[in-house]
Amino acid sequence: MVGLMILGMIAAGITALIDIGHQADQSAQALKRSVPAKPSAAASTARPWNIIGSWSGKGTKNTRSFSVRSPWRIRWSCRPDPQFGVGIFAIQVCRPGERLPVQLVANIANQPGADLSYVYESGQFYLDISATMPWKIVVEGQQ
Repeated sequence: MVGLMILGMIAAGITALIDIGHQADQSAQALKRSVPAKPSAAASTARPWNIIGSWSGKGTKNTRSFSVRSPWRIRWSCRPDPQFGVGIFAIQVCRPGERLPVQLVANIANQPGADLSYVYESGQFYLDISATMPWKIVVEGQQ
């Protein structure tokens, strides 16, 4: 008798596990149907980056001022002069008429470098570039 009760309990347990597994499968299938396989066109289309200005040179320079909305970014690269193998390069984001810079974007010495930095302020800006090595800079904003 006890053996029959145990068998009955085992059968009930197996049936319960089968039901739980079936419910889990149904939940997983419902979740798969609710989540799109690919992002929608609206989700995958980010605003494109457009060039606001680009500059290159060797030495210290202030760029012309430019107007841009947040966020915007600065791509830069520099390489020490092969003849000397040393040099400095720094970029500060500044506002016309203000004494202090908004942000230091790059500061590198005696080595090649390249990076991308983001600025999260809107308005009128210019770049203050201090360098003794060749450099290239591109400022990009979103429309």
